Amino acid sequence: MLTCPVCASDNVRRSRRKPVLEFLKRWRGLQRYRCRECTKVFHQPLGPGELAFRQEVEQRRRRRSSRHGGFLRRKTRQRLAEMVLFFSALVVFYIAFHYLDHVS
Repeated sequence: MLTCPVCASDNVRRSRRKPVLEFLKRWRGLQRYRCRECTKVFHQPLGPGELAFRQEVEQRRRRRSSRHGGFLRRKTRQRLAEMVLFFSALVVFYIAFHYLDHVS
């Protein structure tokens, strides 16, 4: 059971984070708590279950983005090849047209 570091009360609940700095503390693995007796706000590390859950979510996100990343890289290579082919055909057409114009 979690207790308040100031008054040692066990009437402690999670507190909603408000300021921007709270996001950074949460990112470092700290959870914001508030004592209902003395209204003191303090931070404690995330529990092992929460930490494991966050890691699992992060792994899922990475797997999902890596699948789509491969698709996007393949699509980009394909578009680049199409553009090179198009401009090459355009240059060949220009040279052929220019040659025919000078011959006649």
